[in-house]
Amino acid sequence: LFVMRFIALSLALFAFSGQGRATPVECFVKAACHASAYRHNHIRRNLCCQESGHQQHSFRRNLFADSVHNRRKNSRPCSLDAVKKNKISDQGMKNLLDEDASNQLIYNTDKHTMECEAMRKEFEVSLPDTLEKHTFEESDLISTSVSDNLIGENQNFPFGSSKLIHISKAPLFSKAECDAVIIEAESHAAKRGGGETQRHYSHRTTDIRLSDLPDSLAWFKRNLRTKLFPLIAAGFPNVVKDPDALRIFDVFVVKYDAAPGQQSYLRVHRDSSLISITLALNPRADFAGGGMWVEPLDRVFEPDQGHVAAFASNIRHGGHRVTRGRRYILVGFLLYAPYVEHDRRLLESSQTLFSLGHPGPAERLCRQSLAVNPRRQEAWNNLGVVHKDAGRLAAAEEAFRAALAVDESYQEGWINLSVCQGLAGDAAAAVATARR
Repeated sequence: LFVMRFIALSLALFAFSGQGRATPVECFVKAACHASAYRHNHIRRNLCCQESGHQQHSFRRNLFADSVHNRRKNSRPCSLDAVKKNKISDQGMKNLLDEDASNQLIYNTDKHTMECEAMRKEFEVSLPDTLEKHTFEESDLISTSVSDNLIGENQNFPFGSSKLIHISKAPLFSKAECDAVIIEAESHAAKRGGGETQRHYSHRTTDIRLSDLPDSLAWFKRNLRTKLFPLIAAGFPNVVKDPDALRIFDVFVVKYDAAPGQQSYLRVHRDSSLISITLALNPRADFAGGGMWVEPLDRVFEPDQGHVAAFASNIRHGGHRVTRGRRYILVGFLLYAPYVEHDRRLLESSQTLFSLGHPGPAERLCRQSLAVNPRRQEAWNNLGVVHKDAGRLAAAEEAFRAALAVDESYQEGWINLSVCQGLAGDAAAAVATARR
């Protein structure tokens, strides 16, 4: 509804501009400012969360679920599905509203520990002692650098490096292995009438969970500790000291289809994890376009069939549009058991509170996230949204500029800054910013 209203108003203003009195950009700014009240009531959570949830799952909206106290009392094993179905409890809400930052950090650690243990049990598999683990060196990877402090201070802490995107030089998996995953995924989709599109509420994809594909899941589990974990450790040696301590948070098969009415691309986003992987399941010759576009580099990465890309999840990226054929990829999100991402978890807590109508505590948690990581770009953006909705336009502009200071290619930062300037009555600045 907002999009329809926005487009209609933009066109009306442009038509009304008559003989060049208003440019399309000026119409954009006017429409954005005019629709601000509508957006505040109807999509304020989306505006705040568009730089948060990234490739986020529906259960992430209710990140803080059963209380720490209840989990410690209940010693029964918890499955990964149970973790994903958690909803906010009264005690969980109390933790979110608690002004003591140390309680939040304790809660984050407890939540992380519970998730990692559930993931370990979900993807645990007995491997023969004779099964050889692959070893990888830096020379086995094509590594790409971003700026030194793009996603964290001190060389992108905790990664301790500017090399945050790695692609295997040789294919890790054969054509037969990749084809088998596609065949099983398409067979499953045919039985249920298509792939799932509702699991990732912030940036939806046409995908199928690997847990719904028993043969592919068994194959994936066998290769976690023998191939995938060692590859990831080789790419991120400063954070992954023990490959077996990596945990799969989610894994699924995605299809991009150039046919009309199908999903052919994915908007720019961040993933809600520490490290992400993608495995190209079909050859580049099967489609045109496609690949992973990385916003800070303005570059498309195009691994061929069987090759694996591993990258820091907090880098903004998207699925480049497929213009012919179909592209299949396997996507995995990973955590690392010894490391708790307090900045991400504090930010997600902030978003939860904001969506539930608690802007004050949401702002506090946003600032706590920035205290942990001053380079958490989406935290600056979301802080600006909180200020804007409260009418503190000068503070909002300052926060949006801080987000852009991290990386000037940040699209949402420019859009939000332009709207903020327009609401403040500075039409010239708003138009200039919108042109950026």
